[in-house]
Amino acid sequence: MRHASFLLLTLAIAGVMSSSALAPDHRRPMLAMAGRPDKLDLKPPSFLQGAYTAAGVATTATWANIVRTTIRSNQPVGAMMPSVQHQIFGRTSVLSAVPLIVAAYGILGSAAKDSWDKLSSDTCRRLNLALATATAGGALWVNFAPIITAIPGSTPPACHQAYSGLPKAAMIASYAGAAALSAGVWARSLPEDVRSNPLSWPGRVADGVCKSLCSLGPAKSDNPVNVKYSILTGSFLVLTALQLGTIPTAVVPSWTGRRLSRHFPAWT
Repeated sequence: MRHASFLLLTLAIAGVMSSSALAPDHRRPMLAMAGRPDKLDLKPPSFLQGAYTAAGVATTATWANIVRTTIRSNQPVGAMMPSVQHQIFGRTSVLSAVPLIVAAYGILGSAAKDSWDKLSSDTCRRLNLALATATAGGALWVNFAPIITAIPGSTPPACHQAYSGLPKAAMIASYAGAAALSAGVWARSLPEDVRSNPLSWPGRVADGVCKSLCSLGPAKSDNPVNVKYSILTGSFLVLTALQLGTIPTAVVPSWTGRRLSRHFPAWT
């Protein structure tokens, strides 16, 4: 556990250092971060691809560590579990988020080595914003895990998970570093007039969410590919909405019980 914590802390520090490098300065490579360019040949800073790789590794390791330490057959000791296989099925189901994390960071890393115009595309902006939201929510979950995973009616009060010390600091730093990186790149990718007016950002995000919800239907109903993607997207939305409800419906999609039912929706 201690070695894993040191590894997470190292990855988190790397992610934080990479994200902090997004702050503007007078160095020539940072000129590429000034906003969306008019020419496609202007490339992002060379460190950005490595920063996405470090953030992806740190986020995946943090999520895997949370799954390993939270979903157990006797967590807390004496609690009634469905069966001894509970941790096997529970861990397998929530680790299904790993391909989503890897794919998202892979797309952004590829765009980071290509051109700044690609990072300014709608797809990359949405991915950065989604990752920033998910990892920021993950950091909050780690910090408030004793409250979120509290067992109702337990005497004395008990919970499924409560981190402290170095493991807690490492996981929060890992998530926070990844969130800072994604949020920083998202902000830099905005058009100049929008980027210079941060007060307009919440409205822009709200408009984008509303447009996405209204475009869930297939663009062409006679196109099988469009229809399938529309159904998959709608299914993810329904499963996420279920997890934000009350127990027991909140645990249906992931079968995590109260342990991770409030964290897993961040990835779906």
